[in-house]
Amino acid sequence: MTKPSKTDWQIAEVLADANDSLVLWMIGREFCVTPEAFRAQFGTTFPLNDIIEELEEGGFVEEYDNKLRLTERGTATLASMAPPEKKSSVSELIAADMGARAAETDLREATPSIAAASIEDEISACISELKRPIDDAESSESDRREYLLIRLNVLLLIQDGYSSFVGEFLGKVCAGEYQRSLALFAISAARSRSLEEAFTVALGIIAQFVDPEVLVEASKLGAELGRMNHLEIAITTSRHVEPFRRLLRSAGGDWTRALLVRIGLEELEQTLAQESE
Repeated sequence: MTKPSKTDWQIAEVLADANDSLVLWMIGREFCVTPEAFRAQFGTTFPLNDIIEELEEGGFVEEYDNKLRLTERGTATLASMAPPEKKSSVSELIAADMGARAAETDLREATPSIAAASIEDEISACISELKRPIDDAESSESDRREYLLIRLNVLLLIQDGYSSFVGEFLGKVCAGEYQRSLALFAISAARSRSLEEAFTVALGIIAQFVDPEVLVEASKLGAELGRMNHLEIAITTSRHVEPFRRLLRSAGGDWTRALLVRIGLEELEQTLAQESE
């Protein structure tokens, strides 16, 4: 058995520390890339200087052009926090959905809407792709077709006025590795029609699975509409509420609690604790 190297221990320590993991994730997702942005999100009591210094000394983070960014080691460590994606052409579509989201310094900054005609355009693009002959023996092509079919169904539900069913569809039909990408895509597509419709989609998704990035998007919409109480209800009644409650109680719960504070639902932890008694 190979003895763990110093680098292995450093990576393990970062992954085990809730604050280190949170800061690494925030920089990697470009939610916060300056000390000022972190302080605006987490306040002056958050031990940011110590965390950044530790991450820089460990070779996970560096400063470039007055902004924080991940090093190669930091990027690899961040990637290890989540299951690997399927290695297929589907990854290109997922990357496109995720990459379309602009870097943000304020988690409640308004989500950019897509063009009004994009739903119809996306439907046409999906259908055109699905009409192409494929070799079912090629697993990558089969995976891509599966992804496109799910994407097409999401678009059709929104177009036909059934936005409230999108969350259930993704939660019960969509493969786990596609859920986050398609959930964020569905919220963006619905937002091109109205804030209300986008919020309906977000609440429906949270009712099925509580994803951190979907929570961020839902909180933006809830804040704009003045309906944060509806978001809290969606979380507490979600079929995924028990795993979310266990996450809050776990050793890594600090990360989740910090996120709840940031989106204005800091009292939710106490609510969930009371309901479990």
